[in-house]
Amino acid sequence: MKRMSIGGMIAASAIAMCTCATPAQADLCELSWDVPCCPVPGTSYGVAIVTMTLCNCTDFPAEYSFMMKSPIPGLEFEPFSGFLVLLPGECVDIPITVYCPIGAPPIMGGYPVLANVTNLSTGAQFGCEGLVKPVQDWKIVATTPVIASPADPNVTIGVGLLVNDIGGAGNGGVDLTFLTMGPVNPPTPTFVPVQPGSTTVVNLAASFNPNGVGGALTEGGSNMPLTGALLILWDDDGDGVPEVNSSVNFRFTAPPCPGDLNGDGVTNGADLAGLLANWGLCNP
Repeated sequence: MKRMSIGGMIAASAIAMCTCATPAQADLCELSWDVPCCPVPGTSYGVAIVTMTLCNCTDFPAEYSFMMKSPIPGLEFEPFSGFLVLLPGECVDIPITVYCPIGAPPIMGGYPVLANVTNLSTGAQFGCEGLVKPVQDWKIVATTPVIASPADPNVTIGVGLLVNDIGGAGNGGVDLTFLTMGPVNPPTPTFVPVQPGSTTVVNLAASFNPNGVGGALTEGGSNMPLTGALLILWDDDGDGVPEVNSSVNFRFTAPPCPGDLNGDGVTNGADLAGLLANWGLCNP
């Protein structure tokens, strides 16, 4: 395993623009909280892929650097560090491969992963924390680890899960239940039929919950998205008790502000001034 440092730019894989929000903070960092770490046959480690989301919630471009670490000895990352430039309101989802030492004593039921981030344009330092969890029978991960959706309770959010019977449990499938963090309505509990040693994909439905914790789009600057998570539970160790072993992150964006003529996310005198300045004008 080799630690890597990214010397070039990291391309954004998703862009979120959130309007009508109340300013509170300038930067957002989130890591996948529960990701199964599956043993690699013939090695002394397992592998998990966590997703780090960084957002620039200011009105100016900003350059960021990040570095990964963990209190677990022997836990390594690829990439280990990097830097990137984000436009105002831009978010990037960065996949981070985590190599987990087999048999390492867990903390909080898993292996904590930490991201230290610096906004090089402002000097602000911040970070976020995630968790990878050792599993032995089932590997269940989202086909899309970060789902972007409008903050509209009438929109159904499709959640695809890749269900892999890595332990050959032999019971014909797995029971899944769900918990949520933030403004997310979970899917209904379901039994996923899977043949021993095989893989299947199941598609479920979630939705935005405006009454959930943090359900008001009031976090961050004019470009701050609202986030939430769906926690996936199953009995992986055979003790009859489902535990949180995987998760899906959500990024919600507000609808456009009515009357926001200049697209800055706020309806104010600047919109009226622009309207008056162009009153009566038309193209020939």
